[in-house]
Amino acid sequence: MKTTSTTHTAPAGAPSILELQKEAWGDVRDSFEKFCLTCGLEVLQGMMEENVAELTGERHERAQDKPGYRWGSTVSRLDFHGGKVPLERPRVRDKITGKEIPLATWEHFSSGELLREWAVNLMVMNIATRKFGKAARLPETGIPVSPGDGLSKSAVSRRFKALTQARYDEWVSSDISHLDLVAIQIDGL
Repeated sequence: MKTTSTTHTAPAGAPSILELQKEAWGDVRDSFEKFCLTCGLEVLQGMMEENVAELTGERHERAQDKPGYRWGSTVSRLDFHGGKVPLERPRVRDKITGKEIPLATWEHFSSGELLREWAVNLMVMNIATRKFGKAARLPETGIPVSPGDGLSKSAVSRRFKALTQARYDEWVSSDISHLDLVAIQIDGL
């Protein structure tokens, strides 16, 4: 029995399959960061909705045994790539006090730890504060730098200074009497 293989060739002048694949992978690479952000924000929205359901019951349900009730939503900012992106955050109020009940998911992700890590990493790589926005938000992500997103040179500088001051204070206050040191030199630019 004889087997034959057929190869598909593109018409003259048309791009080959290999060229089309390379172009497609280039598009995927360029939009991957935006895709991750979009998916991540959707997952975060789902997690916050689960928090709300735990505190209030399901939507339109009158759950007497739950401590809170739904109270609309607000646009808040969440750390992303050294800056902040807007995100709609659901709100819950306590049935007794009327005060807002913080959502566990939001509290965890809005702590600012990711933002501080990005700031320190880019500063250690010698990225100037005035160029921080360009380094943190690559144009292909489709997420522009906007006022209030924490990417201004002064905001980056304040965060970096506060974080390094905290670490410096920790180092200075630590007990080093058990070490046999002649001198300690701390140098920075």
